Amino acid sequence: MNLADKFALLLIIAGVSIIILGIALTLPNFQQISVTGGAVIFIGPIPIFLGWGAPSEIIFLLILLMLVLTVMGFFLFRSARRS
Repeated sequence: MNLADKFALLLIIAGVSIIILGIALTLPNFQQISVTGGAVIFIGPIPIFLGWGAPSEIIFLLILLMLVLTVMGFFLFRSARRS
């Protein structure tokens, strides 16, 4: 094992340790934190929308808007490529 490999292993161990320390420091305040989010999972052509938290309806609408714009961009790119 040369010096570069030892240094890379040391950086990986330091990074994982910092992540674990950060999680441990935020655990006491975990019940006071309000988390919101949203996601889209594509299984073939079928999108599955997920939303959690208080404003999940707004996040759902934004994800739907991004999906529509992505599909429109795909069709525009495809039609411009043909001509």
